Amino acid sequence: MCDQFLGTWKLVSSEKFEDYMKELGVGFAMRKLGSLAKTSVTISAEEDLITIKTESPIKN
Repeated sequence: MCDQFLGTWKLVSSEKFEDYMKELGVGFAMRKLGSLAKTSVTISAEEDLITIKTESPIKN
């Protein structure tokens, strides 16, 4: 794995994410909360094990 991908990445924008959630059948309140959430993704590696962890203030 390339070391350049390891670390914590923060969401900058999520254009049309609410439209996407609506098509999936997500309810109005959860769509509004989901659109406000700024998630972060942490990618780590230990030997042959790669871990990708997504965190948000609403749900992990």
